[in-house]
Amino acid sequence: NKNLEGLSTTRKSVQEEIVKNHNQLRRMVSPPGSDLLKMVRAHKRTVHLESCICSLRIASGFSPNSCEYEDRFSNCAEVKAAVICEDPIVNENCKATYNCEGKIH
Repeated sequence: NKNLEGLSTTRKSVQEEIVKNHNQLRRMVSPPGSDLLKMVRAHKRTVHLESCICSLRIASGFSPNSCEYEDRFSNCAEVKAAVICEDPIVNENCKATYNCEGKIH
């Protein structure tokens, strides 16, 4: 989704904003949060962890071939097979089935 790209935690600017906000909140707590850890962005560690997460996703069956839509009805595949013409109610509530053939949804 293009609207959410600016919020992606893989973006350096977003990571820096998270660190900045965390540390600002840390300074504001009462009693003072001197025993709280100061957050820093560790690029090498981030790259390593992203690699681990990617491996775990693949091992657990996650696929980057996913669908951005979802079905609101549990029987959308059956309804699509039974409906000869396009039905606006079915199209609205079975977006994944109609728009993501061959993708995981």
